[in-house]
Amino acid sequence: MAFVDVRMPPGWDGVETTAKIWQKYPDLQVVICTAYSDYSWEEMLKKLGYSDRLVILKKPFDTIEALQLAISLTEKWRLFQQAKLRLDDLEKMVSERLPQARRIDGRVDRFHQQTWRGFDLLVHP
Repeated sequence: MAFVDVRMPPGWDGVETTAKIWQKYPDLQVVICTAYSDYSWEEMLKKLGYSDRLVILKKPFDTIEALQLAISLTEKWRLFQQAKLRLDDLEKMVSERLPQARRIDGRVDRFHQQTWRGFDLLVHP
């Protein structure tokens, strides 16, 4: 997770920095700290897009606010990574079992066709 300040002279400001960070680390949780109104919320959304990975923290803030955000957002990131790994495992299991399921499905189709042919012969000799 990252804490960035809107004003970070010289060079990129906090919004630009966040955009660049997300290009390389799209899952990263970011807190943008600001005491000024350099950007409106709408301007930030225009540059960064809507994201549940972004929190705005107005200065001055208490240390406990920053600590709580760090703990909560780190846990949120950890749970998201865990969910992604679980999803990858499930997708792998499905791809491994899909050929077998298709073979079984083919057998069931052939059985139904044979059953209906046999039934048809009984009904219409």
